[in-house]
Amino acid sequence: AWPWPMHLALLACIAVQALRSAAPLRSAWALRSAAPRSCCAAMGLGSSAGSLFGGALDALSESEAQKWLMRDIGRRRRELVALGWLARAYRCFPWALERMSLFRLEGYQEDTDMATLWHIRADGCVECTVRESSVVARGVPLRLQLRFAHDGLTLQAAELTAVGCDLNPTHAAVAEPMRAADAVELANALRPVGAKVLVAEAIVRAVFELLEPSLERAASSGPLVACTSDSTRSFSPRRDLFAREGTSEKWLQKITDYYFAESRLVDLCFENDKTLRFSFYYDSTEPPNSADPFRNVNPEVLCCKFDSYFR
Repeated sequence: AWPWPMHLALLACIAVQALRSAAPLRSAWALRSAAPRSCCAAMGLGSSAGSLFGGALDALSESEAQKWLMRDIGRRRRELVALGWLARAYRCFPWALERMSLFRLEGYQEDTDMATLWHIRADGCVECTVRESSVVARGVPLRLQLRFAHDGLTLQAAELTAVGCDLNPTHAAVAEPMRAADAVELANALRPVGAKVLVAEAIVRAVFELLEPSLERAASSGPLVACTSDSTRSFSPRRDLFAREGTSEKWLQKITDYYFAESRLVDLCFENDKTLRFSFYYDSTEPPNSADPFRNVNPEVLCCKFDSYFR
C-alpha cells in the first residue's frame, strides 16, 4: 500500500478548503471588479469610465476604482494560489491524492460548444479547455496547450494559458476545431496519473513563476489599464435558458457549465507589466458591487490569461 504522507494530504485538504471558501459569490468560479470615474484617465483612455463600463461607476474616484479592481484580483489570487498548492501536492504525491479523489481533470460535455473548447494547430499542438472538478462541483475551467506523442494519446507536455470562464476565446490562426469524438478521446487521455502530473506541473509554473511574481510587483507596475484599444466588447448570449440571474430574469448562455447574461467585457492589465490579463464581465442590469456578500460582484473578473494564451 502507498504510504500516505499525512502532512501533504493535510496540505491538499487545506488548499481545497481555501478554494471552496474563496469561491465567488455568483457562479462559484468568478471574481468581480469595477472601474472608475476618472480611472480611465489613469488607464490612458483619456475619457470617463463610461468608455469601459458604460458610465455606471462614474461616482467612484480613481483610487476607489483601483481598490475595487485589486480587491477582486486579490480574491482570484488566493484561489489560484490554493489551486497551485493542490497541484504541487499532486505532483509530489499523486497516488495519495488519487485515493482522496483530489485533482480531477475532466472534459466538458458541450457538443454545441466543442468548437470553442478544442482546437488543433498545424504543428499538432492542441488548445483546449478542461475542468478541475475536485474543488468546485461545476469545475474550475483550465485553458491548456497540450502536446501528445506520435500515438496521439500519450501526453508529453502541457502549458496552462488561462484560468476561468472565457466568454470571448481566441485561438491561433492556424488552429482548427476538432471533431467532438476526437476531443472526447483526448480528454480521456488526461486521466492517467502521468498526464495529470504534467498538467499539475503546468499549473505550478503558471501560479508560482508567473502569477505570483507579477502580482508581487503590482505596487510598482502602475494602475490597471485597458490592454488594447479594442479591449471593450459586447457579449450577447445565445438563448440557452431564461432564468433569474442576480436581481431579475434574463436570457442566459451556458459556457463551461456556467450561465452568463448580456454584458460588457473588458480586458485589463497592469500599465507597466503585461504578463497577466484579467477579463472583466459587467452586467448593466445589476447594481455595481465590490464587497456586499449578498449581491453579485459587478463587474467581476471571469478569467485570468497568461502571455502564452496569445502565442
